[in-house]
Amino acid sequence: MAVGIDGCKSGWIVARRALRSQNTSVYRAPTIQAAISNLDCVIAIDIPIGLCSTGVRACDTAARALLPPSNRACVFSAPPRPVLSCKTYQEANQLSRQLTQKGMSIQTWNICSKINEVDLFLQTNSLNGKIHEVHPELSFRAWSKSDSLASKKSPEGKTQRRLLAEDYFNLNVLEIRKEIGAKFTAEDDILDALAALWSAERIATNQACSVLNEVQIDSLGFEMQIRF
Repeated sequence: MAVGIDGCKSGWIVARRALRSQNTSVYRAPTIQAAISNLDCVIAIDIPIGLCSTGVRACDTAARALLPPSNRACVFSAPPRPVLSCKTYQEANQLSRQLTQKGMSIQTWNICSKINEVDLFLQTNSLNGKIHEVHPELSFRAWSKSDSLASKKSPEGKTQRRLLAEDYFNLNVLEIRKEIGAKFTAEDDILDALAALWSAERIATNQACSVLNEVQIDSLGFEMQIRF
């Protein structure tokens, strides 16, 4: 079994299927615990795993370097772990400047609660070696074997990614969104979860690539690495 997970505005989108199966299941889970509990499989998730205490993660810098310049901004720098305790964007932005010499984007702040949710879950659950960080844009580019994908936010880019996922997994993304409920998730959340699943299957079969040649470990023993 392989599982791909991406955050959405009302929880997490989970895409899963048995290896070499044609049956893919896509659904929403309200919490990361609900998404991951009782899954004995390879899990790939689009959220930072492994966090610095200060400075920036080398894997974020390496991931950006693998993308075209016009698309590098989609790889956010993961915040240092102390920033996750901040209560406001202003507080987080100030602490980020102290710890990394850089301010925090509002986009990164908006996902800090999900980063914290996953980080706390991993601290109380033994999942090292089973859960892996991925980035959908790296996955889609390796998957499509193309450096010319349009922006994921553009109609052309969404269509390119949707057709790729639907053909590979033999499903209908728009129908899945309708079943989950459009108010709960965006189309690109589903697409990103499917890209994570594609990478999870590559990890499970030892075909995945990594952005760093050497594994880096954070202060809690979590890998700071991005695979695709």
